[in-house]
Amino acid sequence: MHTIEMQKITVEVPKSLLDAAKTSLGKGNSEVIRMALREMIARHAQRDLLALRGTLKEEELSIEDMRSWED
Repeated sequence: MHTIEMQKITVEVPKSLLDAAKTSLGKGNSEVIRMALREMIARHAQRDLLALRGTLKEEELSIEDMRSWED
């Protein structure tokens, strides 16, 4: 397993929003922010994939291409 490089940041968010997320998820500040970033990235990837709907033929993709999307 590889080590993930971390970066400490300072961010200002509405306290009520952060409190609601922490309560809802049962997580602390850092994990809530990490989860939100992952979700944002996933939504953008889904949007990009949906934009390709019908434009790629299955035979144009190799299993190696699809595996590279996991990284």
